[in-house]
Amino acid sequence: MKQNFAIRPFNQGDQAAVEKLVLTIQRDEFGLDLTAENQPDLKNIMGFFSRVGSAFWVAVAASDRTLIGCIGLEAIGGPVAVMRKFMVHRDWRGRKLGVADALHTQFIEHARLIGALQAALSTVSSTKAAQAFYARAGYQLVKRNTMPAGFVPGVLDMVFMVSKV
Repeated sequence: MKQNFAIRPFNQGDQAAVEKLVLTIQRDEFGLDLTAENQPDLKNIMGFFSRVGSAFWVAVAASDRTLIGCIGLEAIGGPVAVMRKFMVHRDWRGRKLGVADALHTQFIEHARLIGALQAALSTVSSTKAAQAFYARAGYQLVKRNTMPAGFVPGVLDMVFMVSKV
């Protein structure tokens, strides 16, 4: 099946569209009381992901270049890649469409490129479908106090997962 989307690096012109996608998912789908201001990895994507090794990608629809997904990799030092803002628009979810798989593959390939040996993430407890995706991808639940040094969870995150890269 022909892929009807593309993954590309974030550029500053994507800032507003990424904020809209992320906040729509957080607020409308999960009822979270979050703003861009209390999420430093969202408010200033270019600045937050400027550390050497860090990166941010967007998925865009092939038909009209609408932003349909995103994922960030925060390099926190040492052999750890932290997953940030992994979001896919509800109309583009599912294994058959492949957007989440493609974004995650981009994340893993870059993690390997920068020498990461472990991937770490945190999420809110209500993201059951996302957690199932992570489990299928090899992530395991861990306690917060066992997360890698330098890891800073999202303000509402209560689920912590790690995987070998």
